[in-house]
Amino acid sequence: MATAKSNRSARRFAGAPARGGTQMDPHRLRAAEEAPRAPDKPDWLRDLSALGLRLRMIYGTAITAELALRRQRAEQDAEIADCVREGLCNPLSDEIDRLEVAIRHLSSLWHRGND
Repeated sequence: MATAKSNRSARRFAGAPARGGTQMDPHRLRAAEEAPRAPDKPDWLRDLSALGLRLRMIYGTAITAELALRRQRAEQDAEIADCVREGLCNPLSDEIDRLEVAIRHLSSLWHRGND
């Protein structure tokens, strides 16, 4: 099994300050406080985004169930897996795609109105 090399120690030894021991430059801090912030997304846009995430999680669960049925290789499992795919996974994927398009469109309209 390959292991990934950590860069944390390399940064510390390369002259970068250690974590937690530095303070931000007061000029940068003031500039960050005065910089204009983008307005927060409205609740309805956050709700739509959360719905999209929830639907993707449900889709992942349905795909997992379909694959589990196929791997069991029992007599009717393949037929049930086909039903799960055609009746649940594919339509859910289509609706997620439509929702994501609507979210992007509404988000761009909202951002245009708040610039």
